[in-house]
Amino acid sequence: MMAAATTKVKEIILPIINTESVVYGVLPYFHAGGLLTTFCLLALGAHIIVNKKFNVKHFYDVIFNYKVTVLNVVPTILQTILNCDREIDQKLCSLEYIFVGSSKTDPELIDRLKKHYDIDIQLILVYGSTETGAINFMHPVHCRTRLGSCGILMPGNKAKVINLKNGKCCNSLEIGELWLQTPAIKKINNEWYRTGDLAYYDQDGYFYIKGRVKDLIKVRGWQVSPIELEEEILKLAGVKECAVVGVPDEVSGQVPKAYVVINKESKLTKNHINDIIRSKFSSYKQLAGGIEFIDELPKTASGKVSKHLLLEKLSRSN
Repeated sequence: MMAAATTKVKEIILPIINTESVVYGVLPYFHAGGLLTTFCLLALGAHIIVNKKFNVKHFYDVIFNYKVTVLNVVPTILQTILNCDREIDQKLCSLEYIFVGSSKTDPELIDRLKKHYDIDIQLILVYGSTETGAINFMHPVHCRTRLGSCGILMPGNKAKVINLKNGKCCNSLEIGELWLQTPAIKKINNEWYRTGDLAYYDQDGYFYIKGRVKDLIKVRGWQVSPIELEEEILKLAGVKECAVVGVPDEVSGQVPKAYVVINKESKLTKNHINDIIRSKFSSYKQLAGGIEFIDELPKTASGKVSKHLLLEKLSRSN
């Protein structure tokens, strides 16, 4: 089943960007997301604040000093906002809309952010890449449900989800690799672009990103998605950030290992994390590679967690 062929094209109206908007361009400008902020929104008459690189020390001051109303960020920056103290919270009172994209966004994180603030910040989830034209899916602006979804297909885009084992199209609610055809991709023999992202779609045409194909951990022939383990750990009080990667194991091939960043005052223990994972997941999904508390996770220029750098760190330490 091809999702684009079975879903009626829905109109997505974006009335929220106008000449009164102040947009903070946090994402790097060698990515389509950064270029979209600078040029497309500027064409709508918005005021654009740009910086060379994301800097958490300056981030809140820029929002406060320039009365920023619209942010375009990745989920890790969203997590940073949630972890700030109440004094810094006051600097965010001008925010009206936050666009979140580039990687899988935990619905628990969105729910926590909504409950955290007295002001009504509208979060809008999007999905796309530089190769496919920045935004291919967008959550309807005033839709308050399906918090974990990156939204519906933008007009002119086609999508299908491919089963990793048999190469056939997945049905709704079945996880596979997301393939796209978009106006930004040159059509050669009607070929599809393989995103490398795991995804599924529901019966109403809403898509959900579940991680990266290359990040799947292969334990004794079983495929383990690190995302589901990360989501469970992030629910624990005191956890700021978390990344789960596959590490080599002589018996199982690979096993999951968790790198966790906790608040300084947190009393969370490794035993407690293991107890939670044991109570929620099958034996092959356990953190047999261990748990390591670290001060911070390595990030890419766009602010996303870099699992590649985590694995490099692991190889250097062995």
